[in-house]
Amino acid sequence: MPPQPGTRALMKLAKLGGEALKPQKVDGRWRKAAISAKNQARLRKTALMEGTFGKFDPATGKGWDPAWDPVSKVVPFRPRRLRRRERTREERFQRIQTKLKDVDRLAEENRLERKARKPVIGIAETYKKLLGFKVKPTFTRN
Repeated sequence: MPPQPGTRALMKLAKLGGEALKPQKVDGRWRKAAISAKNQARLRKTALMEGTFGKFDPATGKGWDPAWDPVSKVVPFRPRRLRRRERTREERFQRIQTKLKDVDRLAEENRLERKARKPVIGIAETYKKLLGFKVKPTFTRN
């Protein structure tokens, strides 16, 4: 048995026609449609099941006019946003490539800097350590 819409919806559809299915602007304010979207769907489904889709008889309230079907909005294709790491992949690659050019030079500078920071342990410092004195290492190289 097909779903039965309310008789009130049928009466409004017979009286107002397609205007009962759309919201109306009255005195600058929008009023909702006389027939709810749920009841509209029920009426349409009933018309499809009864075979009266494509024509509407206002006397009996049977049928459904295809012009009343809601028009779906065409949405243009938008590419996916992707995850942040995927969006910035090329930029990160370029940044890494520019930094890799300087790696050998920076590694050599770092090695020389660490070598320069090492304290000079000469015979005097070694002798003082053996005697038990606190030795403050000197950082100068000859």
